[in-house]
Amino acid sequence: MTDATRQFNFAEYDVCNELRDLKEVHGLLGKNAVVEWFKVAREHAPNSRMAINENTILTRGGVTQAEQDTYAEWIHYLIDQGQGPDVIGMQGHFSEAVTGPETVLRILDRFATFGKAIQITEFDLVTRDEHGQARYTRDFITAVFSHPATDAFTMWGFWEGRMWQPLGAMIRKDWTLKPNGQAFMDLVLKEWWTDVTTTTGPDGSCAMRGFLGDYKITVTFGGKEKSAMVKLAKPATTTAFVF
Repeated sequence: MTDATRQFNFAEYDVCNELRDLKEVHGLLGKNAVVEWFKVAREHAPNSRMAINENTILTRGGVTQAEQDTYAEWIHYLIDQGQGPDVIGMQGHFSEAVTGPETVLRILDRFATFGKAIQITEFDLVTRDEHGQARYTRDFITAVFSHPATDAFTMWGFWEGRMWQPLGAMIRKDWTLKPNGQAFMDLVLKEWWTDVTTTTGPDGSCAMRGFLGDYKITVTFGGKEKSAMVKLAKPATTTAFVF
């Protein structure tokens, strides 16, 4: 790979998907082939995080012990071979047999013991009960957001006109928001969105709490204004403005 192409590396790559059910290749070549996939991926994109992804870990009401065990075995195997994933992906295709938030958290706790980032990679909920869909969307996303091991959440489509299962969409064909879409917006853009205006103390400093993420901070002093983009990350972030 040339230097010219390296600049287009993604931050993350999904190296393998659904190893439990899609066995044709590694069933023929052996489990070590998956180790080789991670090794080659890292050689070509050394600055990217490498992910493994699997389905029916969090779904079906949480009655997924066998699926969880198989997934954990794969992750253990890759770690033992020196090619453990950087990211553990869990799909989230739900039917009306949803999984209670407490069970979701227990499953996340189990896989958090690997010390890797966990991501929800494909969320949707297919049902005609739009208000129940909204309630569970709120509860599930809240559970995932609350867990310290999770760092990303991917919706599996949002517009009814291009949704693989239209009932799972958050926006109707006419672009009006469904209740589950409103629940999503209320959490992400209101409840979890920090927008604070404050005044510094005599020493010119101030402190505030906020959700982790990217911020634009604007300071006004003596009729002048300065702005800066800041990432709020653990454990704390300090920004100084000089006028």
